Amino acid sequence: MTGPRKKASSYNECSYCHARLLLVRGLPPLEWAPSQAGNVAVSIDSPRRGRFLAKDEEPRHLEKRYKQHDCEGMRSAARRTAAAR
Repeated sequence: MTGPRKKASSYNECSYCHARLLLVRGLPPLEWAPSQAGNVAVSIDSPRRGRFLAKDEEPRHLEKRYKQHDCEGMRSAARRTAAAR
């Protein structure tokens, strides 16, 4: 078989720290596992839709709370991008 291989699962990976990421259109990368400390609500039905939660707001029915992915590699890449502008 030639050509690029398909991934066996539907997750994405951070190119800096190799953590599993959940990608939702219009939102920054999210941690793979739900988190009570997160400020983003993502619907668990398909297709995935997300929204930012207001302070003290709880996720709606069929939504889970996720935290934005943050690692040193992403922060340094953002600094390099901002310095290049």
